Amino acid sequence: LSQKLTVSYCFPEAKHIKMSATAIEKKEKEQEKEIKTYSIKYNLGIFCISWSPNDIYLAIGCSDGIIRILNGINGKLLYKLSTTGSMPITSIKWKSSSYLITTSSSGYIDIWQ
Repeated sequence: LSQKLTVSYCFPEAKHIKMSATAIEKKEKEQEKEIKTYSIKYNLGIFCISWSPNDIYLAIGCSDGIIRILNGINGKLLYKLSTTGSMPITSIKWKSSSYLITTSSSGYIDIWQ
């Protein structure tokens, strides 16, 4: 049962490479990353989302006209921004990490700093 398994890989632009099963397992473990997930549900519906350029914030545009800013790491609510007209948010765009531009079905464009 302690046989050594050898697997061959062939890439078009590279040489024929042989790796042992233990080397493959080690390489796979190095490439594995911990994936964290969290779920967000708003009963009135989510119309759009946008990550900040630095991946620290997640902006969520909801049908109630409120932009919810979440912590991008743990999903916790940080801010609630009420838009002009309180209609569903139709788009969100970050301009650098300090400006957030939103549009809503009320016809307004809001710029947040």
